[in-house]
Amino acid sequence: MKFDVTQTVRIGDTEVKPNKSATYLGITLDPALRWEDQIRHVQKKATPLLKPLATLAGSTWGAGLIQLRQIYQAVVLPTLLYGCSVWHTLKTDSDLRQTRLRILNQIHTRAMAAMTGAFRATATAALDIETHQLPMKCLLEKRALEALTHIETSQSGDQVRRACRGKAIGSGRIRPGWRPWEWSPLEKISELAMRRLGQTRFQDLERIQSYITAPYWSPPEVIIAENMENAIMEHNTIMAHGQPVTAIYTDGSGVNGRVGAAAVCPKHQETRSAYMGEQSETTVYLAELQGILLALVIILRRQIQRAVIFTDNQAALRAMQNPGRQSGQYVLETVLAAIDKARTSKLTICF
Repeated sequence: MKFDVTQTVRIGDTEVKPNKSATYLGITLDPALRWEDQIRHVQKKATPLLKPLATLAGSTWGAGLIQLRQIYQAVVLPTLLYGCSVWHTLKTDSDLRQTRLRILNQIHTRAMAAMTGAFRATATAALDIETHQLPMKCLLEKRALEALTHIETSQSGDQVRRACRGKAIGSGRIRPGWRPWEWSPLEKISELAMRRLGQTRFQDLERIQSYITAPYWSPPEVIIAENMENAIMEHNTIMAHGQPVTAIYTDGSGVNGRVGAAAVCPKHQETRSAYMGEQSETTVYLAELQGILLALVIILRRQIQRAVIFTDNQAALRAMQNPGRQSGQYVLETVLAAIDKARTSKLTICF
């Protein structure tokens, strides 16, 4: 059954005429999904950004290469690569794919030439080396694989697997009999993952949520010293305070290929420890978070009214201040839940 796609639609007094393309979530779709309109949209949006970049790269007063590279990665690259996991397909339309890659490469090369002050005829590969940038082809593949990993490690990964009839994402062709032009973007990226990584079990990866705290959540009180001397001074000042404060010391480390965590409370002579696993299975950062969790267990179990937890890992402290999509999120979520429980019990905890 064919539909008349040239017919107009009237809604009240407004006549809506058909269009050969439509934009949804910033991606321009065309009837044949050749993405010609999308690449023109990317080119139109990214090209004007090159002039301000060249202006900032003045030879006598302009920004340095490091600053220009940061601007390029923060402004121009996101414009070039937005949604590329959808419209940059895997060799199912090689001619069109090469056309898209050539247009993106032209913008990429012009930006790097502006940053370095190189001649127009300078090879793109040389500019990539000078600016420490990946080639555009590798950037596109990297974004595609990141999108696949993001889907598989999110809660939507289970829904995608059910839609794929239980087949694992990243295992290549879901149904070998399919013709490539019938594959979805996710299936094409899955084929790319199989070619680059082999048969990869993405379902074994840690599940990472988009958010683990409510919008109105407030972080705990955290003090991060600038150096070891300041940290010792801060510790001595807190412990010399007139009010009674219980100090708990935590640490996570790897020894002989194994990683563990511990928390010590000298005042109550209590020590808790946990074995995290082999160094190939876990990280010291995760052990540091586990050590903080053990300290919180001591505080909640003994109902310590005023406690200070001392730890030497800045990454763990910053994660508690600003939790996001990161490895070790399941331990961090438990830590934050324990802190909220302590607040409910009117226990004062700072780090």
